[in-house]
Amino acid sequence: MSSEEDIRYFTPGPVQMPAEICALGGRQVPYFRNEQFSRVVLDCERMLLELAGAKRGSRVILLTCSGTGAMEAAIANFCSRQDPALVINSQGFGQRLVDICDTLQRPCEEVRLPLAVAFKPEHVQDVPATKFSTVLCNAHDTMTGVRHDLPSLGEIARRNEALFLVDGISSFLCDPIGMDDWGVDVLMIGSQKALALPPGLAILILSPRAVEHVRSRRQDPGSYYFDLAAGLDNADRGQTPFTPAVGIVLQLQARLESLCRIGVDECVRRTGKLAEYFRKAIVAARLPFRVYPDIPSNGITALECMNPALKADELVRDLDESCGLYLTPNGGALRHSVFRVSHMGVQTEQALDNLVHALSDYVEKQGA
Repeated sequence: MSSEEDIRYFTPGPVQMPAEICALGGRQVPYFRNEQFSRVVLDCERMLLELAGAKRGSRVILLTCSGTGAMEAAIANFCSRQDPALVINSQGFGQRLVDICDTLQRPCEEVRLPLAVAFKPEHVQDVPATKFSTVLCNAHDTMTGVRHDLPSLGEIARRNEALFLVDGISSFLCDPIGMDDWGVDVLMIGSQKALALPPGLAILILSPRAVEHVRSRRQDPGSYYFDLAAGLDNADRGQTPFTPAVGIVLQLQARLESLCRIGVDECVRRTGKLAEYFRKAIVAARLPFRVYPDIPSNGITALECMNPALKADELVRDLDESCGLYLTPNGGALRHSVFRVSHMGVQTEQALDNLVHALSDYVEKQGA
């Protein structure tokens, strides 16, 4: 376990990793085309299905890529070339989903939301009456920290007999995501978020319905590397079609063992408690920031600078250089106004107190 002084990362990936996971990363990477490694992969699958609340018959596919690779694989294999996908676009990573659909020539229709506004049950009336092949959304948008109402979107998918694809890359283990309860057919996960592993491993969890879709070859993915049929064939024997991120898979197994002992509900509760603690501390310290989204995720606190003398990008840079604390800037229209604090990975209330003190000192020095 890191000491309070060692906790420096408040970023949504890479996050502060447990010391024992870091130690595993320093070992010789073993050969992987054998029974021993197959048992590791199958063990990881068992634990991931448990944590995701997946239905019996669901499967896990491991991809050596970033989370965006998981997005592309999901869209390539499940979004039709004829019938449009419904994409919830909150203008951050929702726009990335739209961009991937456009690049792969998969038609889509958007529910375009204002920045930092969550999809809520009342937005169901804004959904076009078109017949959709898939419903595609971010569980929360990492750029603004806004968290969408997944049960409402799952109901839309059910009514349309559409597949429900959820980018849970930075939401898994932070916010509730019950695959079976909410009808999620494809859940995308990234290793460097709440799993607190190095970047480089993406995970797709497929419901039995999604597995059948892939095995029946209903959709030509138009991709060699991201053809999930090959992934499923190899997953049956605890392998991957191409060389996996072997070292990260071993770290994944160790991390999942710890998480399963804690339980997914407790993981979500702990993250939510840290987020609430930090947000209250910002208010108590009378700092000139406000929580940006209307419904924030547990995993991210996006803070808007309310004093024009403060520039978010400069604040992030200066805390890095002066204190060695790593926060997250934004780009585009939010570059100067919004910065982000992650609650993923190793974090404590004392570490958040240290961050609030550093922010208070910075604001005072800026005369804001």
